[in-house]
Amino acid sequence: HIVHCKEMQLDELIALEAMYAEEDTFRLCESSKLDQLREKVEEWQIDEDNQTLMLAIAKHVPISFTLKLRIEGCCEENDSFIALMLLQISLPPKYPLHGSAPDFHIVWFIVVDPLETCNANKPLETLGYCDELK
Repeated sequence: HIVHCKEMQLDELIALEAMYAEEDTFRLCESSKLDQLREKVEEWQIDEDNQTLMLAIAKHVPISFTLKLRIEGCCEENDSFIALMLLQISLPPKYPLHGSAPDFHIVWFIVVDPLETCNANKPLETLGYCDELK
């Protein structure tokens, strides 16, 4: 039942917001229209037989958000390296039930050595590409 899935997705988002409240790590995409979804789900919880509300919840746009991750000491040969990544995560309508998994998209990924100095006018160069499918 997609309505139950959306209800569980909202619960997960509340947990994520609480986990990352003090950090600039979790950002909900405005296109998710989360306030509208919350209102619909709250109304449906009062009147679970309301077919119009159930249809509106089922047709609601997918929820998506970004997570900024930082991993220190990410390389065995040099533990001063820091990996930074921005992930965009979209929740399909049937997530977390029915064997459905979130869609992860790497927006950007970089590994830096904070001990190195670099001139402000030095151009960055790409040394490799991530294969998102592996």
